[in-house]
Amino acid sequence: MSGMLHFGLGRFLLFDALGAVIWGGLFIALGYALSDQLELVAESLGRLGGLLGVIAAAGFGAILCWKYLKRRRMVRALHIARMAPEEPKHKIDPGESPVVFDLRHPIDLRANPVTIPTAIHLPMEELDRRYAEIPRDREVILFCSCPNEASSASIALQLRRKGINNVRPLAGGLDAWRGREFPVVPASQLITDSRSG
Repeated sequence: MSGMLHFGLGRFLLFDALGAVIWGGLFIALGYALSDQLELVAESLGRLGGLLGVIAAAGFGAILCWKYLKRRRMVRALHIARMAPEEPKHKIDPGESPVVFDLRHPIDLRANPVTIPTAIHLPMEELDRRYAEIPRDREVILFCSCPNEASSASIALQLRRKGINNVRPLAGGLDAWRGREFPVVPASQLITDSRSG
């Protein structure tokens, strides 16, 4: 954390210790001030006993079911939208020129400094600001380095909701592309604005 925030170790440890003292002191003070009320709450909970446990378990089960169903719907939608790496490869080779967006964060680019030829760098956190760069009249291919291409699939669904229908995530992302030994270029060749390319 210290390195990510560019804090010196001493400064980081000082702020960390201050935060621990403030949080710890706050809870100790609350416990002391409300000690009588806590005993009353504990007595009431003891009387409710099993009923409260059943209500809590039912609520927890309902939340788990809702999350599971929501995830299944999303996975189903994402599965339909994926594009095998061979599809964009055959389109890039003859020059059909689909627009390829590399959605990786700059940290991911430093860890894996290669990309697909002609790719445009569009980090996910910049999508709202750079939304106008995404063409409506050409095929759009998105890729990332997430497991199950979760980020690119999520962005594809967002773009479809905004009316950009010809957009698909690359199945397997950059790893699948490289696994088939398709060409890559250094990340320094990434285009940073589709309107300039």
